[in-house]
Amino acid sequence: MILIAISIAALIAIAMRGSLLGPLPAAELRPLDLPAHDADGDDETAPLAAIPFYGEAIEGDAFFWCLDRSCSMGWDGDLDRLKLELRAAIEALPERCELGLVAFAGGFEAWKPAPVAATPENRAAAIAWVDALRAEGGSILERAAVATVQLSRLSAGARKRIIIVTGHLQDRSEALARITGANLESTPIDGILTEPFLEEMSLLEKLAAMNGGVVRGVEE
Repeated sequence: MILIAISIAALIAIAMRGSLLGPLPAAELRPLDLPAHDADGDDETAPLAAIPFYGEAIEGDAFFWCLDRSCSMGWDGDLDRLKLELRAAIEALPERCELGLVAFAGGFEAWKPAPVAATPENRAAAIAWVDALRAEGGSILERAAVATVQLSRLSAGARKRIIIVTGHLQDRSEALARITGANLESTPIDGILTEPFLEEMSLLEKLAAMNGGVVRGVEE
């Protein structure tokens, strides 16, 4: 009987342990593992830059210009104005943005083979390159536009923008499909027409419509 009484007392003591000692310490109450929190806020989308260009603001985080430097851009000071407009746009770029430049006449040349960050040094170098452009030769857009699209594809930007500035084009509508075909990321392609040519305006409008961009003429 004594042994039975001792066993019953031991069982009662074990059952009452929780109420006598209280809940386990909070450190022992381990939840399921949760995803780590990004303390740096890297998952937040950086604000877009809004840069001035020919009287309008263009938004994005990577900008790629395709610039006509043919003889037609020497008419009425179009190339000189382009240089001023581009200077203001490039100077307004935050360092978090990327940029690229391609100039064309009969052929084309790129400022850099890949996009670069808009650091003060790169902005100054880009402006100097543009300032050195001279108006000469024909005005063939296709190869230059394809090169600009390919350049944009090297950028990590989420909101890229391609801007074509021209005064006169020798291309025909067949070139539009080839330019659009190279635009695998469907980056918007905008157009600025510096001379009031209806055929060129129609061509640029078709290209922009095929690539989610807009076109406008330049007011004198």
